[in-house]
Amino acid sequence: SKITSNEANAQNTDELIDSLCSQVYEYSNHGSGSQRKRAALMQSYYYSTCDQFYRAREILQLTNVQSVIQTSEVSIQVLFNRAVVQLGLSAFRIGQIDEARSILFEVATSNRIREVLGQGNNRSTQSNQPIQALTSEGETVTIGGERHVPFHMHINIQLLETVYYITSLLIEIPLMALSCYQGKIGDNTELWAQ
Repeated sequence: SKITSNEANAQNTDELIDSLCSQVYEYSNHGSGSQRKRAALMQSYYYSTCDQFYRAREILQLTNVQSVIQTSEVSIQVLFNRAVVQLGLSAFRIGQIDEARSILFEVATSNRIREVLGQGNNRSTQSNQPIQALTSEGETVTIGGERHVPFHMHINIQLLETVYYITSLLIEIPLMALSCYQGKIGDNTELWAQ
C-alpha cells in the first residue's frame, strides 16, 4: 500500500504540474512569451528529474524553445541549459546512452559549464567575492550581471561530466574495437589474396 500511495502522489503531482502549465500557456498569449518558455522549461525539468525522459523531451520539442533560446533573456537561457542537462541525465538513468551523450555534448564540452548552468564562474575566489542581489524571480545576480541559482539548486558538475564520459566510453570503445578488428581482417584478406 505504501508503493501505491507514492505512485498516487506522483500522479497527483504530475496532474498539478500539467494543470498549472496549461494555465500559463492559455493565459499568457500576449507579450514575448517568456512566461510560456519558462513554464515549458520548468515542466520539462520536472519530468526529467522524475525519469520521464520521453515526456520531458516531447515538451521541449513541441514548444520549440530551442529555436528561439538565443534571443531569450539570460535567465531563460540558463533555465534551458539546466533543463537540457536534466534531460540528458534522465536519458542516462533509463539507459538511452546515445541520447544522453548527444544531449549532454554541448554543455559537457563547454569551458564555461558553471556559467552556462548559472552556478557562478570558475574564477571566483574566497577573497574576491562579488556583491550579489536577489531578483524578483528568486535568482541571485552579481553586480557584473552574471546569473546564479541558489546553491541548493545546483546541478553536480562532476556528475554531469562523469555521465558524459561514461556514455562516450560506452559508444567509442566498441567502435574502436570494431575498427581495429576490421583492420586486421583487411590485412589478413590481403595476405590470402597473394
